[in-house]
This record gives sequence, C-alpha cells and structure tokens, in this order.
Amino acid sequence: MYKSLIMTAFSAAILLRGADAQDLMDLSLEDLLAIEVTSVAKKPQRVDEAAAAVAVITQEDIRKIGATTVPELLRYVPGVEVGEIDGTSSAVSARGFNYRYANKLLVLIDGRALYQSTQSGVLWDQVMFPVEDIDRIEIIRGPGATLYGANAVNGVINIVTKHAADTLGSLVAAQTGVTTTADQFFGRFAARQGIRLSDNGAMRLYVTGKDVPALVGSDEEPVNSGAQSIQAGFRVDLEPNDKDSFTLQGDIRQLDFDVTLEFTTPVGPFGSLVFEDEEIDEGYNILGRWTHSFSDDNQLSVQTYIDDSHRTEFGASFDYTSFDLDISQFIRWGERYETVWGFGYRTVDDKVVGEDVLTYTVEEFYAELYNGYVQQDIHFADKRLRFSLGSKFEHNDFTGFEIQPSARAIWVGEKDWSVWGAVSRAVRTPSRLETSINFDLGTVPPIPELGLFLPLQSALVGSQTLDAEDLLAFEAGWRKSWDQKFELDIAAYYNDYRELVALIQLDPELITAPIGPGGAEVPVTIEQNLGVDNAREGEVYGIEASALWRVTDQWELRLVGDLKDTWFSEVPTAVGISQVFQGLSPNYQWNIRSDYQLTPELLTVTTLRGVGELEGSPTEGYTDLDFRLAYRPRPQMEFSLIGENLLEAGRREFNSIIYPAPYSEVERKVSATMTLRF
Repeated sequence: MYKSLIMTAFSAAILLRGADAQDLMDLSLEDLLAIEVTSVAKKPQRVDEAAAAVAVITQEDIRKIGATTVPELLRYVPGVEVGEIDGTSSAVSARGFNYRYANKLLVLIDGRALYQSTQSGVLWDQVMFPVEDIDRIEIIRGPGATLYGANAVNGVINIVTKHAADTLGSLVAAQTGVTTTADQFFGRFAARQGIRLSDNGAMRLYVTGKDVPALVGSDEEPVNSGAQSIQAGFRVDLEPNDKDSFTLQGDIRQLDFDVTLEFTTPVGPFGSLVFEDEEIDEGYNILGRWTHSFSDDNQLSVQTYIDDSHRTEFGASFDYTSFDLDISQFIRWGERYETVWGFGYRTVDDKVVGEDVLTYTVEEFYAELYNGYVQQDIHFADKRLRFSLGSKFEHNDFTGFEIQPSARAIWVGEKDWSVWGAVSRAVRTPSRLETSINFDLGTVPPIPELGLFLPLQSALVGSQTLDAEDLLAFEAGWRKSWDQKFELDIAAYYNDYRELVALIQLDPELITAPIGPGGAEVPVTIEQNLGVDNAREGEVYGIEASALWRVTDQWELRLVGDLKDTWFSEVPTAVGISQVFQGLSPNYQWNIRSDYQLTPELLTVTTLRGVGELEGSPTEGYTDLDFRLAYRPRPQMEFSLIGENLLEAGRREFNSIIYPAPYSEVERKVSATMTLRF
C-alpha cells in the first residue's frame, strides 16, 4: 500500500497551488522562555512564569527532529515514557504507570480529550493528523486535575494545532523507507490546502495516510501485516471583529490493522492458541469553539465537541461516543488578582460486544459528568511572587463527588531565574475496563504431582464497587538561563498514591456437573479467578532535568533526563502479571540531541538515547542512535535522509502485559522524506 500512498502525495503536489507558506524561524533562548502556554492555567502564560513542570515542543523542534507521530516527539521530554508494543500500539505515560492502557495521563488535541473510559487510556494509533499542522505540544508533568478534572493525574499533554490563517497555500509531505532486518517497506503522505475565506477568515483541508510495518519476533520475522491508515479533516477560523473568534474543526479516519495474540488455552488436550485477525478502527470528531473578549482583562471561551469511534479487537466490538461542553472565563482584577473559573458537562455512551476471549459483563453503558472549577492567582512584589489556589469540583457516575484542589507558588528573579513549588490532589476514576472486564486467561490441565487433580480455569473479572484512585503530589522546580547561551530546568516530585487498583486472587470455586446414571453432581473443574480491588498503595519520587546550550550560532545541544524510584505495597495477586495496573517503567532515561547547521541549507540532527530496564519484566535497557540529514535549498522545500535505531538491528521496548501480543522488537529503519510548500 505504501507505493500508492507515495504516488497520491506526488499527484497532490502537482494539483495543489497556493500562496507561499511562512518560513519557520529558529527560536533563541529568550524566545523559548517567552513562549506562551495555555495548558497550565487555561490562560496565556510564559513558560518561565508557570509554577509547574512544563515543556513545549515547538514547530521548529518538530521540523528538526523529523518525527511523524506524536509518541516519537514525546521521547524528547523528560519524565515522559514511550515504548512501542507492537506494530500498531504504543505505551505512553508520565512519571510511571506505563502500559498500553496508561490511565493517569490526560491527552488533548485543541482541548478535545482523547482519553477513553471504555479501555482506560489513549489509543495512540487513533492520533493520525499530520505533524505539519501542529503549532506546539504543551506537556505538563504532574497533576492538572484542578483545571482538567479526573484522570489528569500524572500529567497533561495538550496538542495545539495551527490557526488556519497560518497554513495558507499548499503543502505536500511524503516519506518512504525500509526496515533492515525483515525488509519491510513503510510510507507516509500528507497533503494540505489552506484557503483565505475573507479578510477575517481562513480554512484548511488535509488528508494523510500511513503504511506501518509490523514489529518482528524473535525469529526476525514480522508478527503480522502491520497497519494501513487514512485520515482527512478541516479547520475553519473566523474573526469577524476584534472581540470574537470562532473555530470549527473535525476529522474522519479509517485504520486497518492486524492483531496477533497468544493465549494458553485448551487446544486438543492442552496447548497454546495463536489468534490472528484483521481489525478496524474508524471514527470522526467535530469541535466548535467561540471566544469573546469583553476587554483585555476579561475573556470568555465556550467549547463543545462530539467524538465517535468504532473499533474491533480481541474478538470484540467497541463503540464509543462522547459529548463535551466546557465554558471558562479569565478575569484580571487590577494589578494583583487573576481568576479562571468555569464549568463543564460530559456524557459517555459506549457498547462492548465480545465473544470467546473478551466480554464485558455490562455491555452497554451511559455516564454523565458535571464539574466546576475556580483558580485564583495573587501577585506580589511587582508580580515576581505569585500564588495560585484552586480546586475542581466534580461529580461522575463511577465514584460520585470528588474534590481536587491545588496550591502553587513561584518567585521570578531579576536575573533570568525562577523557583516554584506545588501541592496537588488528583483522582482517577475507574474505567469500564476495570469494572466490567471478563477476560479468559485459559485453563491449566490436572497436574497430580502438584496436587492439582482437576483442570484449573481462570479469568480476569472486573468489579462494580471500585473507588477512585487518589494522588497527593508534592513538586518543586528551578529554572535559570545564562547570557542567552545556556538554559537549565530542574523539577523534583514526590507522589503518594492511595486506593490503587490491583489484581487480587478471588476465592476458588468448585464447578460441578451431572455425570452418569441419575445425573449425580461431581466436580469437573476448579474456577480460580482474578479480580480487581483498591488494594494497593504506592510512592513514586524522582527528578527531571532539561538543558539547552547554544554552543555557537550554528550548533545547539539539548540534554534531557530523569531519575525515579518507586515503592508499592504487596497484595495477594497472580505471579507473573502482578504489574498489570502498576505498569512498567524504567528508573532512568536520558537523551542528547545535537542540532548542527552545516550550511544555511544543510542541517544534521543526531540523537543519542538511553533507557533503563523495565523493572519486573524481561525487557532490558537500551542505548540507541537516530540521525537526520536535512537539505533545504529553499524555505518552501526540504529533503532529508533519516536513520533510526542505528546501534542495534532490533530492540524490545515494552512488554504488552494485559495485551497478550507476542514479544516483538523495533527494527532499524532507513527512510527518505520530502516536504514541499507552494
């Protein structure tokens, strides 16, 4: 399929015509510190004035790195953990608890939440829009529940796409490449057209597609056929006057992917079942937003969206529809006080129909969530000392009423430095995966020498009585820049978790059946199920750092890294899968990125990355190297050669845990890319 994708891109390059797009400019250190983010406080705020561990991936970062997916870009942020599981699924989290259904990280695209309670997390293969349309990615490590509510526990990632007026003209991007172990081809294309509707309005249309290779198994052969995807979308921005702005945007997608699963189940007398199937994921979303400025000190925003998806996986069908309404207002009261307040309403309607391996005990589910929040900022000492107090008040159909407060403070020094601290509470509500799952774990035949004289049947079953997981977080940080040449950002944290969901062994039950004359009931099997309960406590503490050094006008070095340690209480559980809900995380990560402008047209980007072993799993740590050579003869034209995972032919990045995929490895990749603007 990749050949057809590339041909489509080149055809679009011939057909599309428009005005030249604005060239991306390098950002100085001063520019980086002055970048305004909105995710920390739901108002424009400079990075160096935010009392939180915040990082920003800029347009220029995206262009230089050359990554084509959001998870690949997130590898460059301290404290964010990324691991490929198989050809179509990724595990992404912050500050621990990482697995495919990482449930403590809230991800947004222009304010639209990607978290799905049906499967408890973000399905990253659904995030398919072109990276060329991203304005910036704001990453908050640490709780964001005061403004964003339940499930914004360990962090918030807000992907902000470009205003339609910033994407006028035409763009075509294409990539083709090959893996070096299994010789799998892969490709990507994106085509975009920006149109000026009026002096105060603009629109863009886009289409993008990918051919994704499968990861390879221990025999260096692909475990399946990978995935093929296509997505199209639009965005319209209107500013009819200097008080109002309107945004309407939407996407529609289609993903075809292969799944290979391995189960220990009866096959004949006993054996392993390998399950292979072709699956689909399709859906759409549409978002509308109105912003009104009563004055420079008083802005109101109203946003609503609907998100609908249909997915097949594990022999089950998942249908999910959510509706969300959010109203927020920012008010500045004189020189000292600023208030952000708002309220929201959200509905979730889903249906899970399964058979064989996976079923949900409650197939259809409808839930409502109501929330209100307020955050008050107070400034002292000519705005150098700032306090922020606030709380979210939320009612949900899982655990009832929840309060999630926070207190933050920052001191901004006179010589390009700041120090900040925060105390926050956040909760994670149970998901449908945990309350309704019925997952067949297989049957063990009789083993008389171990005292097992009947078959042992086991399943993972959910619980309708789960409470919310609870986090109390303590954070502190320090930022400093020296003479616009060097910048350092350090953050430390201690997270205290209570009521963590864990696997527990349920009481065994003897299953009988009528056998023989008269139908006498006799034992035929033992049922030993696993359940879930709020049975675990935990602590995670660590330190994160990022540094930027402008060595010369042509050479920049960026270093990011994090260290952490964890403790979790013991609970009665099943050997081998005790970390299903705890997840898997390395205790250290680091990467060094070198951006060297050889000539005005020629750029090299070299990244050396190290990741520690995943504790409690057979996945070892690794060190690897990525390299990109980019040639830009004109601002509207760029070609590049990319080598990924160059130090090893293949490496295992993650264990699937509850997702029983075969162990597989990420291959070395070589690719060529082209980006044209008209």
